[in-house]
Parts: sequence; structure tokens; C-alpha cells
Amino acid sequence: APGTVSRTAGGPAAAPTREVFVIYNEFKSVIQQRLVVSRLLPIEAPHPGPLPHSGARGKSADFLYEPAREQLLPALLPRYLKSQIYRILLESYAAEMGARMTAMDSATKNAGELIEGLTLQANKIRQSSITKELLEVVSGAEALA
Repeated sequence: APGTVSRTAGGPAAAPTREVFVIYNEFKSVIQQRLVVSRLLPIEAPHPGPLPHSGARGKSADFLYEPAREQLLPALLPRYLKSQIYRILLESYAAEMGARMTAMDSATKNAGELIEGLTLQANKIRQSSITKELLEVVSGAEALA
């Protein structure tokens, strides 16, 4: 992930990048994952609007930045990208583990059903062989009597 961020955020040998999209599995639940296409860059600017508790209705507040905006963005962009890529990796890993859990649960249930069927079949074969041996013994005893 760090190498991806340095190439994306304008590292030493980075070519100009217009847009960056990521495709990943979003973890919804253990049995449900969703494929997501998300745009990382360019970052959409927030829509200007009134801030809650700003006191002035209909006016958006401007903030003072220290260091200047031009210095702040190159410092924050790699951190933002690292955190987003890390979140995406965690989501994908959680989705994979959920899919594995579901697959293992299904495999366990199928194996249990298969074992029950094979056990029943083996018991029927054993019972028929015992019945056959008993009939042979009884037939032999009747023949002698």
C-alpha cells in the first residue's frame, strides 16, 4: 500500500494522474459482500453551505489555515490516500473472511449430510449381510433336523 500511495500522490517518479479509481469488495455481512467502484482522486470539494452554529444564516465560514493551503495539501494528501487504501484493504479482507466462513459452513453441512447418507447405506449393507447369514444358519439347522 505505501508504494501505491507514493505513486498515486505524486511520488518521485510519478506521472501526472487525472483520476484514481479502486475496485474492492465491501463487507456488508458474513453472507453478503458488494463489489464497489470508488473514486479516490480527484477529491470532490464539499458543497459550500451554511455551517451549523455559525451564527450567520446562509453564509459559509472561511477558515484560516496554518501552514498555508499550498503547504497543507501536499502533506495531507498522502495521509488521506494511505488511510483510504488501508480502509479498502481491511474491507476487502473482512469480505474475504466472511466469504470463507460461509463457504466453510456450507462445506461442513454438506459433509455432515454425506456422512449421514454413507452411514445409513453402510448400516443397510451390514444389516442385509447379517440377515443373510442368519437365514443360512437357520436353513442349515432345518436341513439337519
